[in-house]
Amino acid sequence: MPFSTLCREGMWRKECARWWMRTDEADRGEVEQWYLPRSLDEQWKPVRVPHCWEQEGVSARFEGPVWYVTEVEVPADWQRGRIWLLLEGVSYAAQIWVNGHRLATHVGMWDSFACDLTSHLESGKAFVALRVVKPGGETYPVPRTLAGFLPYVYGTFGGIWQRAWLVRTPEAWIEDLYPNVVGKEQVEVEISCGGQLPAGLDVRLYRPDGGLVSSKQVQCEERGYVRVPLDVPEPQWWSPHSPNLYRLEVEITDQRGIPVGLPARLVCGRCR
Repeated sequence: MPFSTLCREGMWRKECARWWMRTDEADRGEVEQWYLPRSLDEQWKPVRVPHCWEQEGVSARFEGPVWYVTEVEVPADWQRGRIWLLLEGVSYAAQIWVNGHRLATHVGMWDSFACDLTSHLESGKAFVALRVVKPGGETYPVPRTLAGFLPYVYGTFGGIWQRAWLVRTPEAWIEDLYPNVVGKEQVEVEISCGGQLPAGLDVRLYRPDGGLVSSKQVQCEERGYVRVPLDVPEPQWWSPHSPNLYRLEVEITDQRGIPVGLPARLVCGRCR
C-alpha cells in the first residue's frame, strides 16, 4: 500500500474530512447493512475528522462499534492511475466497506493504512463505511493493546483520530525510501516499489546550495528493494554550526508514463 507516497503540490490527494457517525449499541449495523449506500436520517451525526467519538458525547466506557460513513468523489482530472482511501490513524479496529463491498480490516491505532478503491468506484464515486471498535473494552482489553513504549494508559479513545485522504497514485508507486551514508563519499538509496512493475526510477541528489551532485536511472523489475549507489565527492558534513542538508529526489514512471515525485532530505553528519 503506497501510504508513504508524497503528493506533488497537492495535485495527488484530497482530504476527506466530512463524515457521519452512528453508535451501534445493539451491534446490529452489519446485519442491517449500514454499509450500503443510503440516505442518512437524524440517527447519523455529522462530524469532521480527525476527532474521537468521546468529544461527540459518546460515553468513554462505550467500546463500540461506532459506524462512520462518507461519500467520496474522484476529481475529474484523476482519470488514470489508482485511487486509494488513506487513513492516517483509526482507534482501534476498523472494518471497511466501499459501495457495499467488504474491502479491508485493520487493527492498530498508531499506523496508517490504505485501501484501493479503484475497482469499486461507480461513476467516479464511492460510499465508504467504517465499523470501529476502540481498545479498553471486552473485545480489545488494554493489556492486549498496549504499545510496548507505553507503561500504562490512563484512558482510551475511539474514532478516526487522524486525517483521512483520497489519494491518486500511478499504476506503480514508491512504497518506501531509505537513504544511507555508506562511506565517506557515497550514499546508498534503498527504494521499494509496488503496483504494476517493471517501472523506471530516476534518482537525483542535490547539494545544500542546490547544485546536482549525482543522478542515476534504474529499473525496478519486481517487488522488493532496489539499491542505488550515488557518489558524493567532497561531502559537506552536517554539524550544529554548519547544518548542511542534501536534497534527494526519486521519481517513478509507470508503464503508462505517469510520473510521481518523492523528495526527501538527507543529512550527512558526523560527531567531533
